Amino acid sequence: MMLVLLLYGYCIGVFSLRKIVARCEADVTFRVIVGDNIPDFRTISEYRRRHLAEFQQLFVEVIRLCREFGLRKVRRLKHHDRVAPAPTGPIPAGLSVKEKMARKLRTKKGRAEYARRK
Repeated sequence: MMLVLLLYGYCIGVFSLRKIVARCEADVTFRVIVGDNIPDFRTISEYRRRHLAEFQQLFVEVIRLCREFGLRKVRRLKHHDRVAPAPTGPIPAGLSVKEKMARKLRTKKGRAEYARRK
């Protein structure tokens, strides 16, 4: 369970152990992994420290397999790589509902509005 929890967290960009624990309490996908047994961040940290060498070997193997099967481009993200800027102006008429929501969530105001709805 711990290994799957760490791998899933890393895959979706959650690296902080406290944030992983918070996601275990609130996020359905994390909840499926841990069930009712939500670990403490210290427990996850101890597991990661104790099994670091094996974890590194597994991660390298997973990356190698992904590259081999062409699942995704494997490259390093450089510090100067930028995220696309938030859209400005009116929303174009030809967008689907999903595209409109994705566009809206790229703005600060849209994220705040969505957070109020939760």
